[in-house]
Amino acid sequence: MGFFCRSSVTVHYFARMSAMGLERFDEIAALFDRVTETRLHWRLRCGATAPLRPVAGRTVLDLGTGPGGLARDLVQQGAQVVGLDGAPEMLQRARRRIQRAGQEASVALVQGDAMHIPLADDSVSDVAGLLVLHLLKDPAAALRECGRVLRPGGRLALVTQSDDFAADAAGRLDQPLEQLEKDFLQGCHGSAESHPRRDRQAWREVFQVAGLPVPTITHVVPGVAWLLFARLPDGREDFTGEPT
Repeated sequence: MGFFCRSSVTVHYFARMSAMGLERFDEIAALFDRVTETRLHWRLRCGATAPLRPVAGRTVLDLGTGPGGLARDLVQQGAQVVGLDGAPEMLQRARRRIQRAGQEASVALVQGDAMHIPLADDSVSDVAGLLVLHLLKDPAAALRECGRVLRPGGRLALVTQSDDFAADAAGRLDQPLEQLEKDFLQGCHGSAESHPRRDRQAWREVFQVAGLPVPTITHVVPGVAWLLFARLPDGREDFTGEPT
């Protein structure tokens, strides 16, 4: 029986993510794989891709690529993608998704830690990420690594849970949801409860600690997720830390 036939199990697994570590995503990879094909997940992915357009000819790091939905979208828009994830099963599912789309030549899948990104300095044009930053034990360390691998002028577009995300989020959205999406939101809320809940100012401070420009923060799906967007200066000179 799949995870989405037993929503209480779904919630339980999400709630345990922090204590078990990100490698435990292996156990719920099937869940994420199915969610990737829902309209809600598409809206969330659009939140990460829209501010980066156009991406044709650019190399984008997909931070926490999961089953590869965001990577697939970026390639469809003309990007070369490096999909980073710590979970082998997630990468296997991402590889299958990329192969089905005939995109193997445009995606490099890499197993690794977001807080120790196994890429060279100045090696990517942009960084995108979907619902991963708030799950990390040290998001400032991950952001610092993003700044290291980004080229001058590079952009970060990271979708993360908003501070107004509540257990009844599914009932407050502006569109009806299928049961799969409702279960996903329940699971996300269970996970959020086991991590620090940061408001806008807290996220600005995390970026500053990481040595990055202060991000602009806007809702992607009201009551569920924010977009944190920042752009590095065109050179490696010091910057003021003001929103871009």
